[in-house]
Amino acid sequence: MGVLPNCHNQGIGTSLLNRVLQWAREKGYEFLQVKTLDESHPDVYYEKTRKFYTSVGFKPLECFPELWRGENPYLIMV
Repeated sequence: MGVLPNCHNQGIGTSLLNRVLQWAREKGYEFLQVKTLDESHPDVYYEKTRKFYTSVGFKPLECFPELWRGENPYLIMV
């Protein structure tokens, strides 16, 4: 799931996340997890993605530098 760059800063991502949070609470989930590229990968769009998730309360949990063919180290945030 994502928001196109030309639609950033319009509250769309926050609205999507709020709906997911509502759904998860209704189902009794305690945690949400997202996977994104780790900061060791120099991609400006994923830097924005990490900043968004951090701004809404997600915390980095673990990085897997060798998965996804080693080219795209992924970060789990909860």
